[in-house]
Amino acid sequence: MCLEYLDIHDIVASAWSSVYHANAITSLAQKLRNTRSALRIWNKSQFESVKRQKLDLLEVLNELDILLETRPLSSNEFSLKVSTLNKLDRIH
Repeated sequence: MCLEYLDIHDIVASAWSSVYHANAITSLAQKLRNTRSALRIWNKSQFESVKRQKLDLLEVLNELDILLETRPLSSNEFSLKVSTLNKLDRIH
């Protein structure tokens, strides 16, 4: 999945390209720590908004389900439910 994101190569290359004047093992360990840190930041920036969108869509569906328990949905509400389900499906 992350290979679909074009900027990930640049993030890894940047984190990995740092030069350390230490022995090979220490240098490798530091590059791995830098890469892990950079990827965590990237992951949060990329997927935090997706999580928020998903929660918002689930909230809309929940409200529509509550309405449906008391009465049939209007055509606009039904259309909203269908479009919300489609959006949720695209996020998954």
